[in-house]
Amino acid sequence: MPSKKSKKIEETKKILEPKEIRNIYGWSCIEEVAQDIWSGIHSYLLNGNFVFAYRGVGDIMQLVITKRLHDQSYMIGMITPGWTMLLPSVPKEYLLDTTVTDMKTKKIPEEVIQNFIEILNIT
Repeated sequence: MPSKKSKKIEETKKILEPKEIRNIYGWSCIEEVAQDIWSGIHSYLLNGNFVFAYRGVGDIMQLVITKRLHDQSYMIGMITPGWTMLLPSVPKEYLLDTTVTDMKTKKIPEEVIQNFIEILNIT
């Protein structure tokens, strides 16, 4: 039976271990994301630093976020069954408010939404 001290050490290790925050869903790597978007309307997103990508089935088929290099705003590309959108410059607040609301409305898994919020808070 482990001692109280060893239990405490294990609990501390779990708290201190870095948590992996996943930022790519539906692709295996950033290169696949870039390959999918390079020849379409969302190729403009390649001008920024990668932040987040989601590809699924349902109401949001693709969502890609990059950060603009010169002014630190964000770019967002989204594909749904009915429309395609590219916003070349939005503030972080737009992503945390409007985009998160859209993700919830379109029934993106809660784990994906929480990772998205965590990523935005560290970028």
